[in-house]
Order: sequence, then structure tokens, then C-alpha cells
Amino acid sequence: MIDNKTNIEALVNKYPDLFSKHPRNIHFPAGWNSLVETLSAIIQNELNELPLEVKSSIFVLQVKSKFGGLRYYMNECTPQMQGAISMAESLSLQICEKCSSYSAQAYVNNGWRVTLCTQCHNL
Repeated sequence: MIDNKTNIEALVNKYPDLFSKHPRNIHFPAGWNSLVETLSAIIQNELNELPLEVKSSIFVLQVKSKFGGLRYYMNECTPQMQGAISMAESLSLQICEKCSSYSAQAYVNNGWRVTLCTQCHNL
């Protein structure tokens, strides 16, 4: 996986309500930055509509790549949040982990399942 530390730190800083409890559990490929950023914005907007006592108790547990797809785990979700997460996780299976191209497919690379476009797979 390409080092994505700077982008992940920026994401954690931009959405502290979401990521402040488990910032070290956020690891995903650089090609999914835009996808995770958009998903986080949608979830943050949903959180902003909730009462403060509820809002402060909802947070991201982990974001990672697993079996070639995005996994975005929260301690609890509204149905709208869960729908956005499901859509992003499905989209990740078509977005290249390296270059963000929307024509990717799953490959096995060194025993790990990855989602890459043909060009990145052939590098």
C-alpha cells in the first residue's frame, strides 16, 4: 500500500468528531482518498443533524482495506450513515487503490486481494 499518512492525518484533523477516538485505526490506500473524504463529509453532515448528546457518542472505529474493498466501521450509525457506508464500500471495488481510476477490478497480489486498474496492475 502506498504511504497515505499525510492524507489520513488531514482527514482526521478535518473531521475530529468522527476520528478523535481511534485516529490510529485509519489506514487505506491513497487511491481512495476522495471516496473516504466524501463519505466522511456525508457522515459528518448527518451527525450535525443529531442532538449533541447523541452526536458526541457516535464515532469511527476503523477505516481500512480488506479483501480489496474499503471497510468503514463505526460504533453506531443512523440508517442514512449505513447506506452511505454501504455505497462507498461497493464503489471502492471499482476504484483503483493507487490512481483513483474508476475502471478497476480485483487482483491477487502477493497473497493480498487488491483493487487496481489495468495500468496500475501491470506496473
